[in-house]
Amino acid sequence: MKCAVYARVSTENESQKTSIPAQIKLFENYIKDKGWEIAEIYTDVKSGTSINRNGMNQLLEDAKAKKFDIIIAKEFSRISRNGAFSYEFRDTIRENNIHFITLDGTINTLDNSSNKFGLYAWMAEDEAERCSIRVKSSYQAR
Repeated sequence: MKCAVYARVSTENESQKTSIPAQIKLFENYIKDKGWEIAEIYTDVKSGTSINRNGMNQLLEDAKAKKFDIIIAKEFSRISRNGAFSYEFRDTIRENNIHFITLDGTINTLDNSSNKFGLYAWMAEDEAERCSIRVKSSYQAR
């Protein structure tokens, strides 16, 4: 099986500088244990609420070209924190017979455990909204 790996962080803050390499190491170990291969690694340093992410856009284009069989992400929120985009992602991979696995175990279409996709899409978007409210409140308090 050929795997696409997607790693994302939201900001270029110092605290997140090691996150993408750490995510990639997790993917490499997981894929090696399965006996699969990495077809491509896609990364972004941008909010998951944004639909304009170069790495994600390329991943979707390559999915349409069927360059891999599976997309692997650390958790659902790495893919998107935008509900509408989450469904666009889902529809693209379904139309192209590509599986999706999150390393946190919430989604694995190989095991047919994607029935809660909508719930995870909503939770990711809701968390982004709540985080935005917290940040704005903090700035106002200062």
